[in-house]
Amino acid sequence: MRRDHAHWPMFCCDLQYAQSWLTKQNSLLNNETEQLLHNAITLGLKKEVLELLDSHPLELSKKIQRAIRFRVCRSEGGDYYPWLFEPLQLKEIVDKWKSMKQNKKDTVKILLHGGVGDHLQDLGLLIPLFKNTNMPLEVYMSEQRKIQFESLLKGIIPISDKGLNKKDGLHIMELMAALGPSPPSYQSWIKISQEKNNKIKRILTCWKAVGKGDRLSYWSRSVRFNEVIKFYKILISNGVEANTITDISNWEPWEANVLKRAGVNQYKPSNGDILGLASLVAKSEHVISIDTALVHLCVSMNKKNNLLLPYFFDERWQDLLKKGSSYQQNCLISKQIEFGKWEKNLNQLISNLI
Repeated sequence: MRRDHAHWPMFCCDLQYAQSWLTKQNSLLNNETEQLLHNAITLGLKKEVLELLDSHPLELSKKIQRAIRFRVCRSEGGDYYPWLFEPLQLKEIVDKWKSMKQNKKDTVKILLHGGVGDHLQDLGLLIPLFKNTNMPLEVYMSEQRKIQFESLLKGIIPISDKGLNKKDGLHIMELMAALGPSPPSYQSWIKISQEKNNKIKRILTCWKAVGKGDRLSYWSRSVRFNEVIKFYKILISNGVEANTITDISNWEPWEANVLKRAGVNQYKPSNGDILGLASLVAKSEHVISIDTALVHLCVSMNKKNNLLLPYFFDERWQDLLKKGSSYQQNCLISKQIEFGKWEKNLNQLISNLI
């Protein structure tokens, strides 16, 4: 496939070429414009995105403009949640939250959304917040997420997979908007004893982002398989036993077979619940992960981890890594040194492990 075919120029390690190609696409407003604007932010083109929004105020819907400006503002540390709501909506949300705080006897119902990592992150804000305010809390999530989380949240907060009527509670994003520009810090909340084995140093890894949304985001966060297998071979050749490594990445079958032949353990989180994965984290001496649910689980457990962030990382990390947060205390950041390439970062990790 040619480098200029379809959208593939974005998925390369040549940043200048990818940015140049994408800038040309953004000059043509069409039904793909919203996703292309999100892609442009992922490739570090915030200035160009804002210029396009300013020059075409009538050609892009308010919803698209607000979503894009939200991301840009968040990445720059501004008060970004007002971009998600019209002024009147925001006032209604703030008033609703004030009313809930005044009436502390009624259970506050919060609707969560997104992936496992999003839920873990949001619970790291909700559980300490409601514990400190002595307000009863109930969280609502999808049926799938309830199955994954119910054993972990048992005895902590009640959960429901029933639909939440808008007038009966708040969406998590509404609560964040109501809390304003200085919300409470994210805190660890999962209490599982950390197992230590002085003889066996277990390593837990996750290298691949998956999902149905922004493919460029998944690609930019993930470490390619050829880099991963090289990383493992170097560790093993320097005395690390293959059976002390457990990889939870969602590899293709042929990739999984290569790891199996190398002696690397594999675990599929989809086969169990979050508590099962948490038990695996507790047994591991070292955790290495890209921006995925494993990092959020480690932080929720107050577990140190090595976090690999891409050259242009997701803007929410500006919030998560603020001083005093559980993320800032537990994540050892390794930011991508060269766009699209992880070799130098992996070499640094190898030096720390052998």
